[in-house]
Amino acid sequence: MELRDSAAFGKGRTITLTILGKSGSGKTVFLSSMYHHLAEGSMGFSVAATNDKTDRVLGGAIEDLILKKEVPAGTTENSLTYGFCLKFNGQPIADIDCFDYRGGAIDDEAESEAGAILSKRIANSDIVMWLIDLSEIPEGELFSGKSRLKTRLRRLNSICSQAIKADERPRVWSFVRAKVDVNFPDLASEDLKVATTELLTHLGGALTISTHDSVPYANVVSIAPIGKVSLEGDEIVAGDEVINVEWPLLTSVGMLIKARLAALDEQIEAARKPEPESRGGFFSPAQRDRREDAHSHVASEAEREREFLTAVDGRITAKVPNSVIVVQPNDVAGSGGE
Repeated sequence: MELRDSAAFGKGRTITLTILGKSGSGKTVFLSSMYHHLAEGSMGFSVAATNDKTDRVLGGAIEDLILKKEVPAGTTENSLTYGFCLKFNGQPIADIDCFDYRGGAIDDEAESEAGAILSKRIANSDIVMWLIDLSEIPEGELFSGKSRLKTRLRRLNSICSQAIKADERPRVWSFVRAKVDVNFPDLASEDLKVATTELLTHLGGALTISTHDSVPYANVVSIAPIGKVSLEGDEIVAGDEVINVEWPLLTSVGMLIKARLAALDEQIEAARKPEPESRGGFFSPAQRDRREDAHSHVASEAEREREFLTAVDGRITAKVPNSVIVVQPNDVAGSGGE
């Protein structure tokens, strides 16, 4: 698996993330909540804005929602770019280059300016997130073809399929069920697991977009980005605890890290392999020493990165809740629409 892992993780590594969903699916609230939650720190993970606009807009949106009970306005520009560094125990994992698109952009013609921007962005993304809102679909219709039309799965699948033809390679796909507290107000662990399983089934044939060479690179997560919501008149009151808001990003980054670890193992093995005796005669002793030093340096750098990423991967694996599903081949094989 090669998920653009030529660059080392850490300072200088950039992961490109694109968030998609229909208007009103909760993209801005999710992104603001995720940024705020990780900025405060969670399980050793944290984020720091790489530009002031990111902190003002994302941090400001969640402050207005919690303190002033003002729901963030939906994205009206073709795209908004945010940047923050994801860290583990204070050490950079990677910079996250995040695009938030207005929901209406998924209905723009591919030939339009907005459509072209969106298509290029999807093609260049390492992680693509779909936000799916099932909150207004009756329980008995969750898996019907009509419900998939309401959540715009066909359109999301179509624009993404067209875009990735320009660059066919594995990407991580994160399918996120937003507003889960509407259907599962208790937000209990088992309820969240049911909610995620429902989303997995709802995705149906759309799940196949995550496959490359018959292997799926996807996760499915249910979130409550402002916890258990209540109403005071017409005002929305956020709950005390956000649910799973960090896991779409952390699970996706974890999948990228696993790919990088496999590449590092190959790199270390190659660097540690001694020069064939038959080639040694072509180099002077000083040249051979320099080559051996260079190989040793490469191996040492790779081993340091591997040690760090193994710790990151271990923390993600140990903490991931049972309401997060990492998609397996049988999940895709069994998917299908009505």
